[in-house]
Amino acid sequence: MKSALAGDAEAQFKVVVCYGCGYGVSQDYVKAAPWYRRATEQNQVIAQFRLGLCYRKGLGVSPNSVEAVRWYRRAAIDGLTEGQIALGRCYAEGLGVKQNYAGAVYWFQVAAQGGGVLLPSLIWDILSIRDSG
Repeated sequence: MKSALAGDAEAQFKVVVCYGCGYGVSQDYVKAAPWYRRATEQNQVIAQFRLGLCYRKGLGVSPNSVEAVRWYRRAAIDGLTEGQIALGRCYAEGLGVKQNYAGAVYWFQVAAQGGGVLLPSLIWDILSIRDSG
């Protein structure tokens, strides 16, 4: 904990994982959220994505889809596939941004180019969202 309080990004992220997942402590998103923010200030990309997830689902913070998109976008721009997919889904659903299928396809393509995901399955997500709305 001393290293985390001193600003060590890796240590901060480990504290986040402990609180966020309940490793060695009771799971507590209220305690995890400020540590996610500290880790994002140290450019921890996965923390950016997870802070977005906290805002999307209201885990330890008030739900705020605009803030979720802000953090997903930072993670996406920094190259995190999960952030790119999450941002694409926000565009597809109109969550925190104006619904924009072209924006969704763009971010899904970026994610697919990273090799971690298949573009057809992401396009199917868009079609499912569009048809259910």
